[in-house]
Amino acid sequence: MASPYIELHSNDDVLITTRDVPTGSELGADTLTKADIPSGHKVARRAIANGDPVHRYNQVIGYASEDIAPGSHVHTHNMAMGEVAHDHACPVTMARATCHPIWLITCRTKA
Repeated sequence: MASPYIELHSNDDVLITTRDVPTGSELGADTLTKADIPSGHKVARRAIANGDPVHRYNQVIGYASEDIAPGSHVHTHNMAMGEVAHDHACPVTMARATCHPIWLITCRTKA
């Protein structure tokens, strides 16, 4: 069976679940999930200290509002918004991509 987690970027503090993941599921080396995590939600892949930025897509998506242990569900109960600067970049797996910032980001492969 395929992994229930997606790694969007190697620098991310979170993984994304591809299906519902029950408490006690293996996350990685000696790390188990600490709660039931719904499909499409974030799970901490490493410890995140209170006040530290939380990265997804290698971008800051918020700040830990409490200490977050590896394997914990990351959501509004333990992450808050704040001021961030984004670097809108295309995925590294897109060959010969050109980026055009339109609202969020649009990547178009050159012809």
